[in-house]
Amino acid sequence: NIQRGGKLLLPSSALEQISFLEISTPFMFKVTNNINGRSTHAGVYEFTAEPGEVCVPQWMIKNLGILPGGPVVVESVSLPAATFCRLEPLTRNFAYISDVKTVLEE
Repeated sequence: NIQRGGKLLLPSSALEQISFLEISTPFMFKVTNNINGRSTHAGVYEFTAEPGEVCVPQWMIKNLGILPGGPVVVESVSLPAATFCRLEPLTRNFAYISDVKTVLEE
């Protein structure tokens, strides 16, 4: 479900441009609201959006402060690999999970 993740639906023309430019995988994009300057990064789910459109998860629309159907700028970026991540459980229930790795990967 695209609404639950950090991935976009882009048009097939975007894949054609990426192929032409020989951009390496994984494909990462910067999504920017030029009106307020807010931006975030996302991957791509599929190249099945209508020409000239991009489908963005609702949480991303809210965080960027854009109106549904409003304009955004999408540009390919190369991000450095993460070297560290610290997670803090919201409740003590996390301590009772027997297979934490599997739960986090889902």
